[in-house]
Amino acid sequence: MALMRLSGGARAAIPLRSGLRCVCLSTTVRTESNSKWVGLIDDQDFFKKNEQHKRPMSPHLTIYRPQLTSMLSITHRGTGVALTGAISIAGITLGFGPEPLSFYLDFLQTLPAPLIFTGKFLLAWPFTYHTANGVRHLAWDGLYGFDLGSLYKSGWFVLSLSIVSAGGIACL
Repeated sequence: MALMRLSGGARAAIPLRSGLRCVCLSTTVRTESNSKWVGLIDDQDFFKKNEQHKRPMSPHLTIYRPQLTSMLSITHRGTGVALTGAISIAGITLGFGPEPLSFYLDFLQTLPAPLIFTGKFLLAWPFTYHTANGVRHLAWDGLYGFDLGSLYKSGWFVLSLSIVSAGGIACL
């Protein structure tokens, strides 16, 4: 337990790791150690401080070359959001829409076969990718496949399996 000084001289005990003391000055919490405090002071602004130190604005994603692992992670999140949105919209439309399900099925039967195949593939791929990548994540939960070679092999396998299985589903 460490003691924390509050404004007005009051102290409060706060549990901290590794013997650091936490000192609270008004609403700003600061840890004391042997190193110099380099954080913002109450009257400083983040952007002004970086200007004074001639620090460039962080370029974020614009300077990084996309990697398979990061792209698969972003795609996994995107397919999860897309599946949730598509299922919600379909459920609401079919439940509260002006037309019954048979109306939509009759409309789909009038479309040409290549367009139906493409539509079925576009509907099936997010599901197959998200499922296959979810199994990959379960393997990671079991601490398997964390070396760089395994990450790339499993990533390419998930991508290939999702495309092949979505094509198979679209053929049905």
